[in-house]
Amino acid sequence: LPSVTYVQGVLSLLPLFGDRHMLPQILQLVGGAKLPEVIDTPAREAYMGRVAFSLPCRLKFIPREALRWRLEEWLATGARHVQQREMELCALTQPTVIVAGSADAALPSVAEAQRLAALLPDACVHVVPGAGHASTCGIRVNLLALLRSR
Repeated sequence: LPSVTYVQGVLSLLPLFGDRHMLPQILQLVGGAKLPEVIDTPAREAYMGRVAFSLPCRLKFIPREALRWRLEEWLATGARHVQQREMELCALTQPTVIVAGSADAALPSVAEAQRLAALLPDACVHVVPGAGHASTCGIRVNLLALLRSR
């Protein structure tokens, strides 16, 4: 089992990625009261259930240095990759929906969504009021309806 300090450290990251709606959403999902609209068939629901319930068995605890490297390097590498390919974004013609949370404490998601939308010829930005970094999908936002509206 992981040390108490490790668990506390991981829990301290939750405010960066979640918001005040996170716990009620999880309880609705676990209780089956509300599922995301993209889970629209019994087969998809069964698959998502198998994946969700197997995650604790599959996920291994990440050593602190590995977590730090992933957060720092993946973010920096991803940002460089997007910057190097911005001209390719200008050439995309398919309609694009960019979703961001207004209360994202991890990244400046709304500003980045607006920046990307300015590069894409046929893009719209949907800002989820009060949503944190990881709360822009699922039961608070009907992604299927957003995509179909494009």
